[in-house]
This record gives sequence, structure tokens and C-alpha cells, in this order.
Amino acid sequence: LVVFSHHAFTDVQRAFLKQLYRIASSGAGSPLPLERFVANFCHDVPLPKPGAVSISWKPFIKDAPPVVYQRPAPNELPLVNFSFRPLLRCLSATNILTIWGVLLQEGRVVLRSEHIALLTPVAEALVALLFPFTWQGVYVPVLPSTMMDVLDAPVPFLVGLLVGSNACPQPQGVVVCDLDQDI
Repeated sequence: LVVFSHHAFTDVQRAFLKQLYRIASSGAGSPLPLERFVANFCHDVPLPKPGAVSISWKPFIKDAPPVVYQRPAPNELPLVNFSFRPLLRCLSATNILTIWGVLLQEGRVVLRSEHIALLTPVAEALVALLFPFTWQGVYVPVLPSTMMDVLDAPVPFLVGLLVGSNACPQPQGVVVCDLDQDI
């Protein structure tokens, strides 16, 4: 099961998926089908307004503590509900600053890695570093191999590519960063 969202509430989504796993793997079973829990989370738990309110969500399991989440006000630091550790472990400070500079100039950046789990956290961290600006270009943390034509687009983008059997094209004017080798 995967949770997709426009908002980076990764801790809340992780807690939700853990709850579903515990319910599904418990031998006692559940009085409700799993689909009802998903519908409850997606439709009944409201999205908090920026800076105005926090939402406390009571998980499905009796003894679990409530999950509290809120969105920052527009004039506050951005919601960083994830770790910068993957970015800082993969890239040197020089390379981070180089990519940050390219993104500030609305350039075209490709992040490459053999590990799909690195692409989204590193891309999210780079976007968060742009504060107080927001990324307005194309943003695809994990670009499917069938959509490689995006790399030829003359627009700013930040995309992640899973390095596999396919060779990564290097179009002119695109900064390609290998997260596995810090290049």
C-alpha cells in the first residue's frame, strides 16, 4: 500500500501505514475492512489550514498515542517533516551548494541513484533549502524511465532518475548529480 499526497506529512503518513500494517497482520482481525480505514484517513481527517490550526488524529489501535500535525503559516519556516540526513550523507557541501545555486537560477537538475529510496528525500531537502522561495519548475522526484523525454524540455526541472540497465542521457545544459558517487 502506498500513500500519495501533495503535502509532505511523511511522519503522519508513516504512522498511518504502520497502523494499517498492525491491523492487517494482527491475528484477531478487524471488524471493518481495511478500505474503510483508508477512506477514513483520506476523506474524514481534514487538512489543517496553514498556521491556523493543528489536527489531532486518533489512530485506529486503542493504545496508540494521537498523531498531531499542522501546516506552518505562509511567513514561517516551511514544513520539513523529513530528515536532511540523506542529502548530507550523499553529497558534499560543495555539491549541495552547486545544485542549490542551479535551482535558485531555475536551472535543470537531474539526481541519479541506484537506490530509489534516496531520490525523494534528497529532492525534498533540496526544495526545502530554497526557502523563502518556492520551486516553480517541473518537480518529479522519481521520473519513470518511460518519461525520459522530459529531460529535453526547455523548462526548469528537478527530477530523480533510478539508475538501472538504461543509460542516463545527459542533455546539454542539464546538471546531472550522481548521489551514489557524490559527483
